[in-house]
Amino acid sequence: MGTNFFSMHLKSTDLDRVRVAVDAAAEQVGGSAFVAPPRNGWIVVYPSMELLNPELLGAIALDARASDAVAMTLFDSDVLCYWYFRNGEIADCFNSCPDYFGEASDEDMAAKGDAKAFAPILDAAGVRKLTKLIKGRMINGEAVGGELPDFEDERFTQIADVIGLQHAAGFYDYLAEGEAIEGLGDAAALVHVDHRG
Repeated sequence: MGTNFFSMHLKSTDLDRVRVAVDAAAEQVGGSAFVAPPRNGWIVVYPSMELLNPELLGAIALDARASDAVAMTLFDSDVLCYWYFRNGEIADCFNSCPDYFGEASDEDMAAKGDAKAFAPILDAAGVRKLTKLIKGRMINGEAVGGELPDFEDERFTQIADVIGLQHAAGFYDYLAEGEAIEGLGDAAALVHVDHRG
């Protein structure tokens, strides 16, 4: 079994406002999350899988009044996805293997990524680097658009680094089980929002 990550990064320093927004979303779906204190103008959230819904993530960004937010997921080291929100609306999204779980929706197939959408938070060099990183996707078992890594872990880290997202490689369940995130600490250093029954 491969690695799983799911983190959301909100351009904000208002920890209380972000916590309230995450709490409202988690309560809707019976989910949970860990919220890290602000660092370098960003707050990182590690939501449980119940919150893996672009509309819900966009609502968190909007309610938190975060002008920019990025959610990233890695499933079993095989599938990498991101959603970039600008004022709560999806500005860009990427899915490295849209038909991994069976027949892909039109929305998943269209999630090719457009690095130019990141212009509000990336300089031209960053846009070029991100463009190269998101060229390749796996569709119907075939590499399309460019070479693919054996595992998506490395590309996940590279994309997070280009965008400037610290501590992206985290997962709610790992934190709940006592694992720590390098440079951030374990769950005791984070705010826990819990609506799992």
